Amino acid sequence: MDIAFVFEPGSAFGGAKRRLPRIYNEICAENDDIKCDLVARRSDLNTVLAQFRLADCDVANINHVYAFKSHFKSHLKSLLHVLFLHKYTTIHFFDAGKYNIVIQLICKLSNKKCIYTICSYQEAYNCFCKKRMILTKLQLRLADHVDLLYPLGADFISQYVKKGRLTVTPGTFTDLELFKPQEKKKTIIYAAARLEDAKNPILFIESINEARDAIRAAGYRVILLGQGKYEEYLQNYVKDHGLADIVNLAGYDQTSKYMPTANVFFSTQVLENYPSQSLAEAAACGCYAIITDVGDSRRCADESFAAFVKPNKEALSQALVGYLEMSEQEKKAIVEKARAFAETHYSIEDSKKYYLEILKKLNKR
Repeated sequence: MDIAFVFEPGSAFGGAKRRLPRIYNEICAENDDIKCDLVARRSDLNTVLAQFRLADCDVANINHVYAFKSHFKSHLKSLLHVLFLHKYTTIHFFDAGKYNIVIQLICKLSNKKCIYTICSYQEAYNCFCKKRMILTKLQLRLADHVDLLYPLGADFISQYVKKGRLTVTPGTFTDLELFKPQEKKKTIIYAAARLEDAKNPILFIESINEARDAIRAAGYRVILLGQGKYEEYLQNYVKDHGLADIVNLAGYDQTSKYMPTANVFFSTQVLENYPSQSLAEAAACGCYAIITDVGDSRRCADESFAAFVKPNKEALSQALVGYLEMSEQEKKAIVEKARAFAETHYSIEDSKKYYLEILKKLNKR
């Protein structure tokens, strides 16, 4: 069974771009009859491999990693590669777009199977613009199997998928060996691969500004990880509000450098925090999680080590101050409870079984 996972890396790997290569890496390691190639569009090989390293994403068992730069000829070359030069039985991709529709149409003619993973909540919840949603609906109809990350999106997505060809991903997972508690260093973490509207980094920094006196008094510091749209805005905000002594804008970096020694993790997404890869890492490292109470976010944690709060700066800052005022004994108990939750809910085993079952089912047809 030969599989091509086709993706567009962008400037940084988000959760799905980390999860799926990890899963295929594990599946290939445990199944001699399965080979998987990673096919990156609009990028070069050195950049992609560097991004895997920064994302703590092991691809040692992947058969091959290919990359095609961003111009028409390379798009055509990558398309020919995926569909004809290698005898793949299954093509796996996510995101709505014309390129993926072409792949699906040709796969229909060449008896290859397509898996379409919906990792964007805008697609799952019908929130994109009309033009983008037309592409999404067409891809849903063409897909041999649709893998949906968001349970709450099933009502909408199921309208366009044939019966039996839609399943919901079993949450997320993380590397429980790489991400585990170490001696805590009084740090508060925010991590998003892309500093964009959906991730709501402005709300985070505003809540830190609200709690700045308590943060200083307790001797904590703040690390903000990520890059993109709001990077310059955040730099100016930190400068203008005199936060440089407590806030470090660390850019896009390995979360494994920071999570194990962190005390608190913020997840402030606008519509949905589930299934956040960073939240899984934070729980595995024993962090107290402060989470905007939106969508299915309560699937990510429980109240023994997390605060689910209204999406405003006052509520977030109050939750942080509440943690800072806890006793050391209470904070140690949070580390243990968060780690226990992660060990129960964030193992890769369920995800491996889930995707392996999809592959076997498709290739029996």
